Parts: sequence; structure tokens; C-alpha cells
Amino acid sequence: MIYRLRVRRRGVIVADVSARNFVADGGLAHLAYRISFFNGTLPLAPALPLRYAGLFDAGTISPGDTLAANGFTEFIGYNSGTNRIPIFTLGTTSAAGDIVELDAESTGTNVVTAPATIFGLFVTNQSSIANVVGDIWNGLNLSTPVAVSPGDELTISLAGSFQASL
Repeated sequence: MIYRLRVRRRGVIVADVSARNFVADGGLAHLAYRISFFNGTLPLAPALPLRYAGLFDAGTISPGDTLAANGFTEFIGYNSGTNRIPIFTLGTTSAAGDIVELDAESTGTNVVTAPATIFGLFVTNQSSIANVVGDIWNGLNLSTPVAVSPGDELTISLAGSFQASL
């Protein structure tokens, strides 16, 4: 998957970075379970569940990280309060054979409330920042950190495809 983090300041794009993610151990375990449970295929229905993006402003993320044990500090300086950014409200999902294509974008306006430098992001099934029980599905470390200021608007999107059978 390719993630894109876009930052707008007073309506002007001041940062627009894209990077390929890695799938974390928790995400691999979940996919392996679903594929084996559904007899070698990953079903499109029921739809992929809602996922949430978290940003971090210190440290790095690794495939073995979990919400409870990781090498980063989660950035919480945006207007969603105690919640992470919803991201898997799907734009489009289509399947050709066993290939699933995904196009999704974060919902709503996520306004920065505290200055920071964003070093990367992760995706989890937990909406609450306080919840440390859950898996990190995938993540990425940005090759060039992104500086954000109060009032900046954040948009996170992802696009890609994956093979959905063994």
C-alpha cells in the first residue's frame, strides 16, 4: 500500500509525502487467520472493518510493534480529542479474481492543535488513543519528517492492491 500524508496551511499544500508501508506482525496474523478461516480467500463481504491512523512525532515503528509496546511516541495534537483518525471508510473496493484494490481517505478535517514534526504513521483497529490493547496493522517511517503547526489540516490517504488468496 502507498500512504500519502498531505498538510494544508491556510488552504495551501505545504507538505505532500507518499511512502510504501510495511505490514506489521499483528496485521499479518489477522490476514492469515481470515484467509485460512474463509477457505483460502479473503472475502470482500463483510466489508473491511473501519481502521484508524495514528501519527507519531518521536521514534520509529517496526513490524513487531504493538499498541502496548513500541518504539515511538504517538502524536495527539489534533482536533479529534482522544480518537485516532478514521481512515478505512472505503472510497472504492473492487475485485478481479483474487486481487483486491483499495482506495481510501481519512474522513473529516483533522486540524493540528500543537506544533510537531511527524516521523510516521500506523494503522490500527483501535479508535481511542488511550487504548493500548490492539494490533498495529501496518505502518511507515517517513524518510523526510513533516513539520506541522497549529491550524494545519491533515489528510491521510492510501491506495494499492493485494493478492487475497494463498
